Amino acid sequence: MRIDDAATLRAPGEDPEDTRTPLLLVLHGYGANEHDLLPLLPHLAHPGETAVLRAPLALGPNQWAWFPLTFAGPLLGAERGDLEEAAQAVLAWLDEHADGRTAVALGFSQGAAVALQALRADPDRFAGVVALSGFIGVGHPDDAAADERLAGEGVPVFFGHGTADPVIPAAATAATSAWLATHASLTERIYAGLPHAVGGEEIADVRAFLRTLL
Repeated sequence: MRIDDAATLRAPGEDPEDTRTPLLLVLHGYGANEHDLLPLLPHLAHPGETAVLRAPLALGPNQWAWFPLTFAGPLLGAERGDLEEAAQAVLAWLDEHADGRTAVALGFSQGAAVALQALRADPDRFAGVVALSGFIGVGHPDDAAADERLAGEGVPVFFGHGTADPVIPAAATAATSAWLATHASLTERIYAGLPHAVGGEEIADVRAFLRTLL
């Protein structure tokens, strides 16, 4: 699995010579594409470079996924190997393009799951993670050492989700919240009545969170 560089959307930061501001890495949700979250970006006012990746699995015209959904098992339709493979593809893209910078991964839904798994695999790569309406993959014996290390790192994570989300089960959201509380420096925001979407109040909260990372 490999990220298609030709489909990656990149926008330079305010200072092209700046090598300290983290790269903002944007990961869309299931069935969307690299253009889906673009309307959010001007509202976040990130001063560094932004890269919006397209997920590698084609579903249909202009529809892409990070991993296939089977709707079976504790990963909300994801086999752990598929989720890990997607996370490793993101880390490989950072190897080639981050130029030694840390990243802030912002993911929605399935993209949030991939962002959190990438954090789990290599916390040193990330200045923070923004997980919107997403979930964490369940634990696996292979994750134990990395999870213990992550818990000691205290990487800032913003976890935003709505109370009216018909896609992510409430149990998965609660499990993600509990896991992040013990494995990250967690900022959690719950939005009354918000469905499986990103709301205006949430965008303002993400913008404030990103400012704390700078």
